[in-house]
Amino acid sequence: SGSVLPKAERFVGLIDAYVQAIEARHEARLLWLARLQWIALGGMALVLLLTLLWFSRRVTQPLQQMAQAAQRIKNGDLSVRASTEGAGEIAQLGLALNHMVAELAQGIATLEARVEEKTQALAQNQRSLELLYRIKQRLSDQEPDQATFDQVLRDVGEVVALEHAAICITESEQAPLAFRAVRQFRPQTARDRREPAA
Repeated sequence: SGSVLPKAERFVGLIDAYVQAIEARHEARLLWLARLQWIALGGMALVLLLTLLWFSRRVTQPLQQMAQAAQRIKNGDLSVRASTEGAGEIAQLGLALNHMVAELAQGIATLEARVEEKTQALAQNQRSLELLYRIKQRLSDQEPDQATFDQVLRDVGEVVALEHAAICITESEQAPLAFRAVRQFRPQTARDRREPAA
């Protein structure tokens, strides 16, 4: 029995050393696993942060700019353009919005030009009617003479863009007045002096 006890003690010591080695190895693995978890958690946080930054830059900010552009368009500012730097469909939406605003501005400009043209035509018609009324009054109030014809030509020159004008009397006894009731609406040039008045 004396020889068995030392062997048993050595065996127990070996078992204790083996257990301690297993525990140390297990603790090292746990420490490595904890570090790996922290690294993974940091990587996930970094990926999440980068995703949020990308989403803000490529989605949120372009949408906010489009909303601001839409508000300015609603207020009548057709010079505004939306951002086209968004991701995918966001960029396509910005391009479509800009195309729509450009066509709207062109349509409004065309409509304003037509309205201006119609307004000028109406104003011209109004001036023409007033001119006809004044001429009728001048010619019907009294017997026309040289002063009356001169005034009629002045009235015509205020409404119609003319270079020369003449009133030709059809009745034979008043024919000489046709050559005296002539008015020139711009300075006479050498060419005008060479050409006879119509």
